[in-house]
Amino acid sequence: MKNIIPGIEQKITHILKKINLKAKVSPKKFIKKTKAKKHRYLSLCTDSQDKKVIFYARLHKNPDAKEKMKREISFFKKIKKRDFAISKYLPKIYLAKLEKDFEWFTREYFPSSPLGTNEQLKEKMKEKDAKLITEAVCQIKDTPLSSLKDIPLKKFPVKNYLESKNFLPYLLKRKILSKKEAEKVLKLFQKNTDLIKKENKYFSHGDFNLGNLIISNGTLKIIDWESIQINNLASDIAYFFTHLWQAKKSIRRELIKTYLKLLSPKEKTAFKKLFPIVIFYLAVGGIETKPSEIKTSLLKKRKEFFKKLIKKSFSFKELIRI
Repeated sequence: MKNIIPGIEQKITHILKKINLKAKVSPKKFIKKTKAKKHRYLSLCTDSQDKKVIFYARLHKNPDAKEKMKREISFFKKIKKRDFAISKYLPKIYLAKLEKDFEWFTREYFPSSPLGTNEQLKEKMKEKDAKLITEAVCQIKDTPLSSLKDIPLKKFPVKNYLESKNFLPYLLKRKILSKKEAEKVLKLFQKNTDLIKKENKYFSHGDFNLGNLIISNGTLKIIDWESIQINNLASDIAYFFTHLWQAKKSIRRELIKTYLKLLSPKEKTAFKKLFPIVIFYLAVGGIETKPSEIKTSLLKKRKEFFKKLIKKSFSFKELIRI
């Protein structure tokens, strides 16, 4: 409990009472259920007219959690004032406030569930859903950074991508890669180092996972914009691609096929070079993790998928066939 803001349960309860909301899950129960690991509280709430809304509030006192909440609130306020292409994907924000030692906001409630929880696919995905999601990723990418200059956006550290090649000896030792495959991956990095640095210039959601996507009656809503950042044009789509290990191959193929159609010729060339590098970085970082939401019986299947991503990451064509 050392990360929790002192007295935060009472503070949130006070705010909920003040704005006339009744929470389905109290702050106390939420903290207990999540073992204080979640940096922010969220709950379905109802107002005096039984209208449903979602309430968020920061729980952790660390600077990173604070920055994320402030960034998301700033983003929503900025979007509200401007007519961005991505506005149609965002939930409506009703109230938001920066308190003395924490932040909170209320957003629109959607009756449909997200596609999953992080990388655990729960809802059936169709190829048309993949197309809808891809179009959204493209519009996020095209959001002009100049119009978001008042928001404290950070650039993704390019060194994270470049340093992921340092895992090659480990992958060789674990026999995840053959010597020949490792040499091809190394060559890929050496060939595109300048491109990785140059293309770090697009607006990105930063946490484009299944739990943040809600599809209902042919419309898509994207939630949790606290990780927005500047990254390359392959980052969001690659992140989502790695989370689709339970989906059919046709879904992943439709994702890339649609994205390529939406890119300009110059962007398409850059994407084909960047996508394998971003995938390698994500797969190396995720292959040994055991997400809590995934059943133990499925962890082997997940790991095999990540192995395939690593083994094929030197070739764009082979990678998108997985």
